[in-house]
Amino acid sequence: MTGPNRSGCSRDPVKRRGTVCPSLQGREFASYRGTLFARPPSAEGTLTGSGADEDNPYAMMESLYQQLMARAFRLLSRKARSTAELRAKLLEKAPGEEQLVERVIVRLQELGYLNDQQLASDYAALRLQLKPMGRRRLREELRRKRLPEEAIEAALNQAYDQTDEESLIMRAVRKWVRTKGVPKTKADAKRLFDHLMRLGFEYDHARRALREVSKISLEE
Repeated sequence: MTGPNRSGCSRDPVKRRGTVCPSLQGREFASYRGTLFARPPSAEGTLTGSGADEDNPYAMMESLYQQLMARAFRLLSRKARSTAELRAKLLEKAPGEEQLVERVIVRLQELGYLNDQQLASDYAALRLQLKPMGRRRLREELRRKRLPEEAIEAALNQAYDQTDEESLIMRAVRKWVRTKGVPKTKADAKRLFDHLMRLGFEYDHARRALREVSKISLEE
């Protein structure tokens, strides 16, 4: 057995899982389930259905790739998903096929169907339209979607630049007053304060909102 040549590929079919090597003597190589094999010259861009030749590892790999791509489109058609969410869903159906799943992920990103930053920004904006909440609560929701921290922080900054947190907390207070009335006792005030904290608002903002609540009329 000889060592790697300048292309980075061994001349012998060594086990190199999930790699694609440059051409070697006019042929291109790929690996499937740990075996290195020659890629057919006409395979580029072709689709192999579920009836792929079991004696052709490359055809089997391409068939599985197309099945994973189809599943990814079905999942994304139901709801927007983060990269991490989609990766986990695909690996449920193809355990151990990290390389193929990653290939699907990269392709979807290239096509614009998978964009964590866009998802984080759209989700944050929509949530604040539907329900007033503080930065802490919205950050928790974005993290549950398994979005990257940098995408979360950028989305939060954008969302709260467009709608300041104090106006959001007063929306929450007005909604409370419309349904439960202006707090008349310390116990009522504490319930409102606890509600604002559960919505993720900062302690100081919640305290200021309580001081302002007596100025809100029930007709507003």
